Amino acid sequence: MFGFVVEKVSGASPASTSSPSAGKLQSEWNPFDLYGQQLEFEIWRKGKQVGSHNIRFKKLERGWEVNSQIQMSVEVFWVFTYEFLHETTSHWQNGRLVHLRATTNDNGDRTRVEIHRRGEELEIQSPGGAYRTEWDTFPSIHWNPEVLDQQRLINTITGELNEIQIETGAAEMIKTASGSIEAWPYRYSGDLEAQTWYDSHGRWVKITFLGGDGSELYYVCRRCGVPVQ
Repeated sequence: MFGFVVEKVSGASPASTSSPSAGKLQSEWNPFDLYGQQLEFEIWRKGKQVGSHNIRFKKLERGWEVNSQIQMSVEVFWVFTYEFLHETTSHWQNGRLVHLRATTNDNGDRTRVEIHRRGEELEIQSPGGAYRTEWDTFPSIHWNPEVLDQQRLINTITGELNEIQIETGAAEMIKTASGSIEAWPYRYSGDLEAQTWYDSHGRWVKITFLGGDGSELYYVCRRCGVPVQ
């Protein structure tokens, strides 16, 4: 099986003190100031677009709602097509998660994860069973720059609690649909391995990772709040 779950980092940059800290990125932010009402990426593999990741933000009377959809269709060894669909709906208040529902269709293997705030804890219902963790634990999302301060994440695909370490790197020029921009890499290691990039405003602009077959997948930003040049 091809497998979408992020496995290994690709092209990690060395640590650098010149990259902006997570604290700097998260200062006085909200998703509408960063991205407007939507965030859109193309997903590429071996020089071909194989999918998309679209995120929609909706203001509520208290907080905001976020709807995310990842869709991929990958031809593997010219024999069969691997299909992947991951959808989440989440509600946030004061920058913290209130509840989240995620459904995944991993080439026919369907799973569901739910997270609910219960007082000072989060209750997680996952394929592996139910458990609780601290109320301020983040799900495995990247549009919120506060995720860079986390040491553990709730995996929205598996429902597992993943231990992570994040290391920063030197600024690079990243290609987007609006032109190239300067952005800083953040390398994930531990239970999740990937590399993400954020610009100086804290906007998520790219991610790379390896699929279950060892091939590299990467995002190209189509609409991520970056002004057209």
